[in-house]
Order: sequence, then C-alpha cells, then structure tokens
Amino acid sequence: WSFQPGLSFLQKGGKDSQDGTDADLSLNYLELPLNIVFHADRKKGGFTAGAGPCLSYALSGKAKITDNGVTISQTLHFGNSSSDDLKPFEFGGNVLAGYEFANGLFLTANYNFAFSNIATDSQSKFKNNYFGIRIGFVIPDKRH
Repeated sequence: WSFQPGLSFLQKGGKDSQDGTDADLSLNYLELPLNIVFHADRKKGGFTAGAGPCLSYALSGKAKITDNGVTISQTLHFGNSSSDDLKPFEFGGNVLAGYEFANGLFLTANYNFAFSNIATDSQSKFKNNYFGIRIGFVIPDKRH
C-alpha cells in the first residue's frame, strides 16, 4: 500500500445544447488527488488499484456560445460576485487502476467524479467528471 498524492494541471469542461443554443466550456484547474494505492508486487511489476479524494482549484475558463449561427466567446469568472460566476473550489473523488513495471514505469487509468456543484445559483447544477490516462515513474525507495 502507498499514499500517492499528486499535483496536475487539467482542462475540464464540456458541451451543452438547449433550445438551439450550443455552449462549449473550457475550464483550467490545478488538481490535487490524494490516493491510497494497492500494489500487487512492486519488485516484479504488477497491477495497482486505488482511490481517494480530490481537490481542484479553477485558474481560468472560457465559454464559446453559438445561438442562431452567431458565435461569441467570453471569459468565465470564478467567485460569488454574480450569478454567472462559477465556484473556484471543487471537491471530488478519484478511482484508478493500472500496471506498474519492475523498472518503476507505470500506466494508470483513472475516473474522477465531482461531489460539489460549481454553479453559484441554486437552480443550476454543474459537476465535472472525467476519464484520464497517466504515465509516470516511481522513484525507488533506497531505504529497503
């Protein structure tokens, strides 16, 4: 078992269509996953699986809205100054599974799901979810 925190820059967002209006959102986040990971056999290589909470902070965002053939782009704002703002903090969960090779290289697939609603008005619901693939390297522990 190991504790596997991380820090990532991610782009989240999505597309939505309602009544002939299309919206495409692109949100930039710093994300801190705090995973507990099980490793089958690190010395020989093997499968890994884990889960944990995830904290995200929005850095910036853009929206592209198309209505009746007219497209406008606008910068999204984070905070509570208007009902159009989005909340900057997001709390979610993360599950992962992958394979760690004997040389320390690993390949992991993860699914992240938001618990918190980032819309500031009480009528809207906006939660980020995503599937990701990570490639990395585990630095060997020389104490053992």
